Amino acid sequence: MSLALHRNLLYALNAGGTVGDKDNLTAFLFVDGKLIALPESTRPLSGENTGPAQVSFTMEGDRLVVTERNTNIIDTFGLADEGRIKTHKMFQSAGLTSAVD
Repeated sequence: MSLALHRNLLYALNAGGTVGDKDNLTAFLFVDGKLIALPESTRPLSGENTGPAQVSFTMEGDRLVVTERNTNIIDTFGLADEGRIKTHKMFQSAGLTSAVD
């Protein structure tokens, strides 16, 4: 799992867990000191068993960047004003993603 925080918006990068589950991103909001799931915010990565490695916000906070270890894909996700994902693009990485201990 990897986490990325921009202002009060937190995205969690999740491995699917069981066979057939999709690796995904899910958004949460920090409101009055509480973590609240952003409804309808869970989005899949490029497929099953992608080996999700890292999620980060761009400096502007309007996009997420995710690396997939098993596919060597870099996903970019454009965000709407309320924080939900509105676009998803995939790019082949020029190199391999190393394992994080």
